[in-house]
Order: sequence, then C-alpha cells, then structure tokens
Amino acid sequence: MEPKVEEAAPRPFHELIKQQRAFAPEEPTPEVTDQPAQSIVALILAGALGSAVAAGLWAAITVISGIQIGWMAVGVGFLVGMAVRLFSAGSHPMAGYVAAFFSFLGCLLGNLLAVCGIVAQEQGVAWTEVLGTLDLQSANILMVLSFSPIDLLFYGLALYFGFKLASGD
Repeated sequence: MEPKVEEAAPRPFHELIKQQRAFAPEEPTPEVTDQPAQSIVALILAGALGSAVAAGLWAAITVISGIQIGWMAVGVGFLVGMAVRLFSAGSHPMAGYVAAFFSFLGCLLGNLLAVCGIVAQEQGVAWTEVLGTLDLQSANILMVLSFSPIDLLFYGLALYFGFKLASGD
C-alpha cells in the first residue's frame, strides 16, 4: 500500500501575500518634516557668511602684501565649501550648488574689496571712505579694469572646490 498524500487546498492569493509579508523585513517609513526647507536657509546663511569672511580675508591679504594673489580664490572656495558642509552635515542635495554660487560671489567681492583697499592706500584715504562712495557703476568699472583672463581659471577652481567640499564628493 502506498501512503496517502493529502493535497492541500489552494490558498487564496491575498493569504499568500500576507504570509510573504510576514517574513519580509519591514522597511522604515520616511519621516515627513520641514527639514529640507529649514536646512536650505541654513546653507544659504552659511554660504553668505563664509563668502563674506573669505572675501574680507582676500582683501586684507591683498592690501597688506600689495599683490593680487589668484590662488586666494581657491581659499574662498575651500572656506565657503567647508562652511556649507558643516551646516548641511554633508547630506543636503543642494549643498554643492549653494557653495559654488557663494564661492563665486566671494571671489567677486574679494576682488572688489581688494581693489577698493588698494585705491584707498594710493589716495591716502580710509578704506571705508572709498566703500562709501562706491555705487554699482563705479564697482563695475573697477572690476572691469582689474580683470585678467587668468581670473576665470581661479574663479573656476573656487567653484569646483566649493562644490566638491560642500557636497562631500
């Protein structure tokens, strides 16, 4: 005699799915918060602060040394990138772009402040006096007169380092 094998009755599909889910590890559900909106403000503030500090350092070093050092732009990118990375904890997807933008602004501001400092030295007036008389048109003229094509290389390096350091790549 052959042993009798009982065939199990087919189970409905929804029961099979329940059984499969019981053995599958649960995935954590992402928490919905306002964190991205809040953190982009922190990134912008960090980028603006880093940009202003770096521009001030660039201008001070240029005025004290009497020479325009293009590699200062790399320092601007480094400082801004690190400031943004610190505030983003290296995880915000916009961190690199914010840092690159403010690195570029920091380079422009650093150049402008340096030129104003040199003009103030040559004229024998206070640096604040030169800045006080500065309007958009005269700032544009100063930037055009002090521009050199090699500045594009250094500005590009500032953008690169700001982006890379802030994004953590």
